[in-house]
Amino acid sequence: MLRLGLPIVASMAALIGLGVTDTIMAGLASTKDLAALAIGSNIFFIAVMTCIGMQSVVAPRVAWHLGAGHKKRLSHELWQCMWVGLGIGSTLAVLLYLSTTFLPLLGLEPDVQDTAESYLLIVTFTLPWVGVNLALRNALDGLELPHFNMIINVSVFLLNVVLDYMFVFGKFGMPMLGAIGCGIATCVVTVLQTVATLLLFKYSKRLQVFRLWQSFVKPDMKLIRRLLWLGLPAAGAITLEECFFASTTILVAPMGSVQLAAHQVVLNIALIALIFPIAMGQAGAIVIGRSLGEGRPGLAYQQAHALLLTLLVMMCLCGVVLFATRSSLVSFYSKDEALLVLGASLLLIVAVQLVVDGLQIGTNIALKGYQDTLVPALLQVFCYWIVGFPLAWCLTRTDWFGVQMGVKGVWYGLLFGLSLAAIAGVVRLMVVGRQFASGARVLPEQSDTQLVVPAG
Repeated sequence: MLRLGLPIVASMAALIGLGVTDTIMAGLASTKDLAALAIGSNIFFIAVMTCIGMQSVVAPRVAWHLGAGHKKRLSHELWQCMWVGLGIGSTLAVLLYLSTTFLPLLGLEPDVQDTAESYLLIVTFTLPWVGVNLALRNALDGLELPHFNMIINVSVFLLNVVLDYMFVFGKFGMPMLGAIGCGIATCVVTVLQTVATLLLFKYSKRLQVFRLWQSFVKPDMKLIRRLLWLGLPAAGAITLEECFFASTTILVAPMGSVQLAAHQVVLNIALIALIFPIAMGQAGAIVIGRSLGEGRPGLAYQQAHALLLTLLVMMCLCGVVLFATRSSLVSFYSKDEALLVLGASLLLIVAVQLVVDGLQIGTNIALKGYQDTLVPALLQVFCYWIVGFPLAWCLTRTDWFGVQMGVKGVWYGLLFGLSLAAIAGVVRLMVVGRQFASGARVLPEQSDTQLVVPAG
């Protein structure tokens, strides 16, 4: 799992770097550009996360086919995943285009609104490419070749730095476009990233064996419905999770600029640390899926236990590091004394929260190896929105539990909701793993008497 997970960590860090670069470049351009990018990129990010959730089932399914030796069926399935990505991406592109009509409701300054609208109209065209790209990237992970993604993503990150510099500041003969230039750079790198991965499947000797480009494969509606049945709950869960964390900012906003700034800094630090459980959860889903394909559900159950131990050790280490360096980490973002004190105190809560958050993230991703997505999604929604958010609201807005706790109440609410989600995720992973190990449950494809591959 570490052999698979660590390259995925590097890939994710490179992809996160795209947003960081855009933010830095837009901020250096002007406050107006930074404000416009903040609005546009957050709306765009929700659409991208929906695509990510939708295609997150691809890697474990590809791993299952790889373990079962279904090379022809694997090629057929990847084509269907690309069709799903193209359809979902196109649908989200239409919705993103329509969302620009609601920008006036935000009460933005005219210049900020115009720039944000132009940014959104540009990045709208990338979403179909994003859907296809995610199918290919997840397939590479599922084939246990994550280093290909790592190389491509790092290259794309470096290219994005150059393109941002060119288009944002008008260098090398290009017009100075500010935040709009970030949108153009995003379009270019997304298209090139997708094309590079497609060419990799065509020309790499390690991938030619899967015969992806041997023939054109039409949409298979039966398989597409299966992919949608698995992917839509995952997409809904990850989108609602992002909304859950974003909603905490609304709770903190009326408390003052210091509280809001401290909350944003701490939230950013916590999200960076969560790259590790996301990557290890993906690695766990892949090895579990492959073991099931090889007809070894008992080994998959052992791998689920190994994943839990790895996550626990890794996130405890992250918590210890965060505890020891909390003041230094906050000072990297700001030199304001009040913010430093408040941010360091919040990181004491986050140091504990990382353990439970890492467990719930990793286990819910790993469950995709068993193609179990609906129940985990429902459990996450319950823990986030029925328990976590109402508790955070009560701790910050009422004195039902004593005095109002301010911004700390938000993080205590998050800690409780995520702890409940971690317990639910661990129990679900163990129960489902035991069911497969005992033979009481199998994948739908394994119950088929024949595996028929439709003609291309």
